[in-house]
Amino acid sequence: MKQIAGIHIGSVSGSSININSADATASIITNYNEPVIFADLISVIRSNGFDSETEARLVDNVQALAVSHQKGGFTDAYRDFMQNVSANITVFGPFIAGISALL
Repeated sequence: MKQIAGIHIGSVSGSSININSADATASIITNYNEPVIFADLISVIRSNGFDSETEARLVDNVQALAVSHQKGGFTDAYRDFMQNVSANITVFGPFIAGISALL
C-alpha cells in the first residue's frame, strides 16, 4: 500500500510559497511521538523480577526498538527483541500484537 505524504504549511502570513523555484528555502520541523508501548514494556520488565542481567538486556532491546522506530531499522530491532523475549513469552505475550503493528 502506497503511503501519501501530507504537507502542512502553518504560521505563514504575507509570505509567498514558491514551488519549483531555484531560490527558495524551506525549513522542515518534524515531531515524533513515541508510542506508549515502549514505556509499558520497560515497566513490565522492571516489575517482573528478572535477574539484573536479563532485565538490563531486555530494557536495552526495548530502547533499541524505540530508537529504531523513530530513526529507521525497526524490523531488525524487532527481530532481535523477539529472539530475546522468546524465553519469557508469557510476560510479553500481551504486547506482541502492539509491537507487530508498528512494523
